[in-house]
Amino acid sequence: MLSLIWRRVSIASLLSRSLRSPAGVLQCANNELVKLAAVDKGLVPSTGDFVNAKGSGLTGTKKATGEGVTVGRGQYLAVMAVNPGVVTLTGFAKDGSGKKVTCSVTIRGQVTGLSLKELSTKDGLGQVELKSGEYESKCKPGGKLTLTPIVDINGIPGNTADKAEQKVYAGYKKYTDTSVSYRSSNAGVATVDTKGKITISKSAVDGSTVTIYATTADGNKTVQITITVVK
Repeated sequence: MLSLIWRRVSIASLLSRSLRSPAGVLQCANNELVKLAAVDKGLVPSTGDFVNAKGSGLTGTKKATGEGVTVGRGQYLAVMAVNPGVVTLTGFAKDGSGKKVTCSVTIRGQVTGLSLKELSTKDGLGQVELKSGEYESKCKPGGKLTLTPIVDINGIPGNTADKAEQKVYAGYKKYTDTSVSYRSSNAGVATVDTKGKITISKSAVDGSTVTIYATTADGNKTVQITITVVK
C-alpha cells in the first residue's frame, strides 16, 4: 500500500457545473485503488479518516447505491491512493434531481527501489558484482558493459520470482515510469548511453577508475557502479 498520498478536490468544482447542489455523495468504481474522505476546509485528513466508497451499478443509475462518502457544502473530497491504476469517481446530487457526474483519476505507481542485475563472466572482466553493498566491475580499455536496472514498484521487487507478484507488478508497471538515466563521473575513462551501455576508452590508463550512476525518473533512487580499468 502506498504511504498517505492524498489530493483535496473541491466538491463544488467537481459537481456544481453538472449538479444543482454542490453537496453530494461520492463513490468510486474500484475501492482497491483509492479511499475517500470528506474533509472540512483547512483540515488535513489522517489515514483513519479514509474509507472504502465502492458503489454498485454506477452506470445509468439515478441515485447512489452501495457505500459512499457524503461531502457537504464547504467540504472537500480527499482521495488517498492505495494502488496504481485508473479509477472512476461518481458524484450524485442530494437535492433529489437524480443528476450525477463522473471523474476519472489515474493513480501512478511509486518506485520504491533500484538495483542492478549482477553479471558473471568467465574471465571476470565486464561482470557486475555486489560487494559490501557496492557494485564493482573490471574492464579492459575499449571494453563494453551493459547495465540492467531492476526497479521495484510499490514494494514489489522488479525481479520477483513469485508468479502472483509478477502479475501484480505487470499491472503496476502500466502506470509507473520505470525509466532510468545514466551518467559517467569521467567521460575520459568511460561513457554510458541512455540504455546503460558503457564503453571504456581505448586510451584509459591501467588502474584508472570511473563511477557510473543510474537514477530513476523521479530522481529519488540512485545506484552506482565503480569500474576499474585493467590491462
